[in-house]
Amino acid sequence: MKRIVRVRQEGRKTKLHLVDIRSLVSLHYLPDYKNPCWKVPIQSPPIRCIPYFYLIGCAKCGTTNLWETIVKHPQVADTEKETGHWINRKRFQGKPFHWYLEFFKTAVTKVKTKVDSTGFHPLIIGDGNPSLIAFNDYWKLDPANARHLSEPTFTNANALYRLNPQAKIIAILRDPVKRLISEYNYFNSTKFKKSSEHFHSLVQHEIQEFKTCSMKQTLRHCVYIKHNESKFGRVWLGLYAVFLEDYYRVFPREQILVLSLETCSQDFALCLQRTYDFLEVAPIDLETIRVWLNQSEIANRGPSKVTMLDSTRRIAEQFYEPYNADLLKLMGPDFNYTYTNEVS
Repeated sequence: MKRIVRVRQEGRKTKLHLVDIRSLVSLHYLPDYKNPCWKVPIQSPPIRCIPYFYLIGCAKCGTTNLWETIVKHPQVADTEKETGHWINRKRFQGKPFHWYLEFFKTAVTKVKTKVDSTGFHPLIIGDGNPSLIAFNDYWKLDPANARHLSEPTFTNANALYRLNPQAKIIAILRDPVKRLISEYNYFNSTKFKKSSEHFHSLVQHEIQEFKTCSMKQTLRHCVYIKHNESKFGRVWLGLYAVFLEDYYRVFPREQILVLSLETCSQDFALCLQRTYDFLEVAPIDLETIRVWLNQSEIANRGPSKVTMLDSTRRIAEQFYEPYNADLLKLMGPDFNYTYTNEVS
């Protein structure tokens, strides 16, 4: 890797020389590895790897449960789910490429060690950062984007493609109204007391703010501007079609798998089997997958359970209606949120 992030002190200010992913040297992947890996002479470890697949999100849509079962497969080298947010955040804060690679160090050892009878290394590595689908907050700092633009031309999707054009992309989505209340319930707050009425006022305010933005700016500008750090009332996160279109512009459709939490909740084992087929790993029978699922607890349940007022549901559903229609045009009529027996 030629590109190194350097930090230079200029008085009291720190100037960051950001990683331009476009400048990373083309890697020569080893032909006897399924996962994209390469040799690094005179370095330790001598083999480095980047992910074969990315579980890009979305938040509060079942990514943790999906990830924890995916990595039970014997051909998936387990690693940390969220690898430092390097692609969408930390590379803009001075973290070099090798910092990102360190998250896969243990997994790389497993990939290197596991060899079949032909000398082939069949194990793969993933990155389960659920913010990769939507969070392009630092796009104006990316050298790949012209600063005068009001929306990015180079997003997380482009960054992943630059790293690995053959990458498998997995997204799991959920009815955006249910996602919104689930997120509100999940995160703790010391600034306010949670209630149905507070959630209503928050959603009402955030929808109005977004509508005001979209009257003056493009839709992509409004979803990709740097939002406040609050994890409550993020209505823009439910505009899935906007984010997926950026991935479809870059990756062929056959390299992207989009799941619905509602559909998966009918039979998560079938959902996992479909995911394994997509990753092109050895097939696992449904009974074995169901045993794995029974051994796993439902992750990331919210500490509180505020219910949604009917009036809140109506304004939220009305807001999302045109964007859900865009998603159906993108995904086809079989993609839906009609099922209800899902996790919180």
